[in-house]
Amino acid sequence: MSIQNNRGDLKATGESVRITVEGEGWLNVPFPLFLTVDDPNVRLSRIELDGLVSGSYSCNRFGELTFFVVMRPEEFSAWHANGSPEQDTEGHMAVVRAVMMSPTGSSERAFPLMGSMQLRTTKANVKTYYAIFEGQC
Repeated sequence: MSIQNNRGDLKATGESVRITVEGEGWLNVPFPLFLTVDDPNVRLSRIELDGLVSGSYSCNRFGELTFFVVMRPEEFSAWHANGSPEQDTEGHMAVVRAVMMSPTGSSERAFPLMGSMQLRTTKANVKTYYAIFEGQC
């Protein structure tokens, strides 16, 4: 197999994998994002925030098809604050780049992630933000 054909196979694998992202929780504690893929042969190795908070987040396996990353409260708040406002919602949109590993190599996929925050009161009567993030490609 030529190098050119191998690169084409990797690109096709990355483009055909469906990824769903969900995260919900309080922003004053570490915030998990769960990523689910539809192919058991694909492993997510990391996600990178595109142009917002610098750095990448290593993905940890949570189940056969599910992975998670944990963002510290200050990172998530900065990410949300730097996202581009959506006109129809109170949320923001950010671009996430997922790096995937499969038996044929690695590939990347970028997709939008919508987020919204609401000021709520916890059971301990503390006012803090509760966030919901979701996206898919």
